[in-house]
Amino acid sequence: PPQSQYIQEIPKNTGRVVFAITDLAVNLDNITAVNITIDSISIHSTMNDSWINISAPQKSVDLLQLQSINELLYESYLPEGNYNQVRLDISNVWVVDWSGNKKKAKLPSNTLKINIDLEVTEGTTSSILFDFIVDDSLHATGGGGNSGVVYIFAPVIKLTAKEKATVEIVDGKVNIYGGIVKTEAEIGVDERGNVGSGKKMDPTKRFSIQSGMLIPY
Repeated sequence: PPQSQYIQEIPKNTGRVVFAITDLAVNLDNITAVNITIDSISIHSTMNDSWINISAPQKSVDLLQLQSINELLYESYLPEGNYNQVRLDISNVWVVDWSGNKKKAKLPSNTLKINIDLEVTEGTTSSILFDFIVDDSLHATGGGGNSGVVYIFAPVIKLTAKEKATVEIVDGKVNIYGGIVKTEAEIGVDERGNVGSGKKMDPTKRFSIQSGMLIPY
């Protein structure tokens, strides 16, 4: 579907849904970039109890460049009806420090499922905004031996879903006006990879990584 500056004519029996990403203002000492690769987004339809893949190529964004900016992830036209869950698949997170060192962060979970309440109606536009709270998501721990610092990215995300909004896309940036807020939810991931409301890593704990697992010490 078109991803242009102007609102397109929406095909019959569908509604337009715009998925965007942003980042709360953060102050991460010594970090200059947090590059995250999103493989895909899927949305679950209650009409036939099925997942609809929002097909698009991988999308890589630097979360630290998104402060107060909404960047377009995907734009799609979905059948009219109710949707109750969205799934975000993440493959890689790279962290860059002031010295230019680039390290791959450990992900306790590559898949995030978030419950939503969204009704797509013909001729309207909905928006789903993923707001990554990076200072709650990124953790550093000692790797043991000479491996130095190890980064762990356990996402904490605030999701806002709106119906009947006005959404403009200009040069890949998304402006969302008005609309009806249907879902505001914050979910996170703990060190075991559990995803849900109130979940997050304990910043006071220290971990090592053994055989790909996070081990507290």
